[in-house]
Amino acid sequence: MKTYTIKQGNHYANGLNFKLHNNLHQLNFKAKLSSNCLYQFLDINGEHDADNFDINKVHGVTWGLFNDNDSFRTGWNCSVNNGLHQWFAYIHERGVMKYQFLFEEEPNVEVNFNNWFLRSNNLIGIERLDKSGSYEVPFNFEGVSEMGYYNFPYFGGNKVAPHLMNIGIE
Repeated sequence: MKTYTIKQGNHYANGLNFKLHNNLHQLNFKAKLSSNCLYQFLDINGEHDADNFDINKVHGVTWGLFNDNDSFRTGWNCSVNNGLHQWFAYIHERGVMKYQFLFEEEPNVEVNFNNWFLRSNNLIGIERLDKSGSYEVPFNFEGVSEMGYYNFPYFGGNKVAPHLMNIGIE
């Protein structure tokens, strides 16, 4: 499992992380969020900041080469009260962001994903292989390029990583 490090004050993981795909029908991977991927943002009054609900990205794909108007990613944020990572399907469809909550998991647990893209049925499927769990998200593939690139770890929304974070992907 390769470890991607997002340094404090950054959005992107270390290194050059760029890889193309063409006519992709499946994306299988394992991911592990370290305990240092837990965080909590407080506003100036010491209250829970709305940026805690932004979805950080672990891994996924973008269709097309020069934008992320059409993309699928698996992402996370934190439930700081119980120390769990909340996992999401995070999608841009024609530039419109939508997401679906998937599950909560402890830090340092390897999660095994099988994602599939059914262009003919306009559907993205997300299956968790290490524990039972299957999810479907509608996605209109009409006119969407078959060529694109893989997405690698990214922290944010609009805030940068508050401290060093380690994400494993295989």
